[in-house]
Amino acid sequence: MTSELLTAIIAAVTGAVSGGIVNLLLEIRRERRQDKKEKKKEQERNKKETYDKRPELEIVDYKNYTNRPGYGIKKQFDINIFLTKIENVSVEGDLVNIHYNKEFFDKHDWCCVIYTFKNVGKTDIRRINPICMYQKDTILCNVESAETIAECGVLNYSCYYDKKVRVGEEVTMKVCYHKDCIVTGNFSAIMDIGFEDNNGRYWLQPLFAPHDKIYDAYGVSYKEYRDNLRTDKAYECFMKPWLW
Repeated sequence: MTSELLTAIIAAVTGAVSGGIVNLLLEIRRERRQDKKEKKKEQERNKKETYDKRPELEIVDYKNYTNRPGYGIKKQFDINIFLTKIENVSVEGDLVNIHYNKEFFDKHDWCCVIYTFKNVGKTDIRRINPICMYQKDTILCNVESAETIAECGVLNYSCYYDKKVRVGEEVTMKVCYHKDCIVTGNFSAIMDIGFEDNNGRYWLQPLFAPHDKIYDAYGVSYKEYRDNLRTDKAYECFMKPWLW
């Protein structure tokens, strides 16, 4: 066998092996891309399925008594909350002091709106948290704790309703204000109705109180949900205003 023939044979074998390796690598790459596409499609399907099966609150009854101070204030509902403005914030060293207009906490001058919500979604709600979203200058608290909040000068942005709202069931909520301090969002919802569903997922649903306007629920992570409930986050922002 001549050296030229041997060289040709070696070149042909080497070329065939190299070509096979290249084809194999291309096939592996193609399969990986296909797997990624399938995983992405599956994630999108799961995400859509989760969203389609989400819990969803719909306003089925609404009463606005903001022009009738005292009307409906003494009546109890499933959720009873109070919103008002923070009057002033003073900082002494690392201590942040919250000041309120004490007159705004006089229940004789309160007015309210009353909502009846129905869970029209496809999943039961495990718990509900109305959450104030204008946390730099507004608080939200239970009606029962309003006086304590004012006296102690503390922050509060949410309340807790620990009762299951099954699909098709209703829950009522009274939102109270001082007649001279009816707070509302300028360009967005003043509060979110937060809830954990029966599958351990978390949702926020913007409510444009005191109006009868509510947006669709959207999913959030547990961290994002928890952060909206934290008052220490607001303290940090009072200490560092540029964070707002």
